[in-house]
Amino acid sequence: MHLKKKILVVEDADILRRILRDFLWLYGHDAVCVKSAEEAMEELKNMDYNLIIIGYPHPWKVGPEEGDSSGFIASVREIIPDIPVIRLNSCEGLQSPAQGIEVIGRPLDLKGLMDVVGVVFNIPKPHP
Repeated sequence: MHLKKKILVVEDADILRRILRDFLWLYGHDAVCVKSAEEAMEELKNMDYNLIIIGYPHPWKVGPEEGDSSGFIASVREIIPDIPVIRLNSCEGLQSPAQGIEVIGRPLDLKGLMDVVGVVFNIPKPHP
């Protein structure tokens, strides 16, 4: 059995936030879901997380800065350089994600997402 991990989900779609929270919980993780980068930055100041899952493109604005999830991830890397990030990509043509960022395509494959989460946390796959 693996240790429960704390995962921050940043997604603006209500239904997807709920699906991700419930699915991560079923796999034994503690997921906190927020709908904006501002909320995510507050969470990161107040709590330690093992992983961030973020929708892409995800509009964000923190203070005077704004952009998409790439800018948000860069801001996070300034304060938590080693935190793994999984980006849920709905854009065509994103071929080379930044180092330390896993990309999952949409429509969302929940099993594929959990396979990537397992790799991030070095969790062995269960035997069939």
